[in-house]
Amino acid sequence: MKTYHYSEIDSTNSQLRRLIVSGEADNFTIVTADYQTAGRGQVGNCWESENNKNLLFSILLRPQSLDVRSQYYLSMAISVAVVATISPIVASASVKVKWPNDIYVGDKKLAGILIENTLRETKIGDCIVGIGLNVNQDKFLSDVPNPVSMLNIPGREHEISWIADSIR
Repeated sequence: MKTYHYSEIDSTNSQLRRLIVSGEADNFTIVTADYQTAGRGQVGNCWESENNKNLLFSILLRPQSLDVRSQYYLSMAISVAVVATISPIVASASVKVKWPNDIYVGDKKLAGILIENTLRETKIGDCIVGIGLNVNQDKFLSDVPNPVSMLNIPGREHEISWIADSIR
């Protein structure tokens, strides 16, 4: 598994796409960043993240023979895996998926998932899964109405690299 880490980058999904185009990415290649200058969410939304405070990464999946009509199952599996990883860490709170791509604690958004698929005829070719998880950010400046971080839930900082290893 190849891993590329950047202290600052425009977007982990965008960088992973560039690595695919250049032939430097294999199945399960991971791109991580301490800070994104142009992090993205669904429908053109931006993803706010304070430098070195959150978990920001993208992973390349190349599913074998997964039909385009089944791509939602891939999204469901990824969302459930993220919830399963986060739930024990924030045990005092109810972590759930707000379908199709957000992870919530109560009525507050803890993480977002952006999946970008490339198609090969009727099958999924490349699947870039971008995950932004609010870990140690205390204040959010964007107009997003309901962000929360893991720091806000149990009231203590978390080791970002440990959480990254748990999710991978």
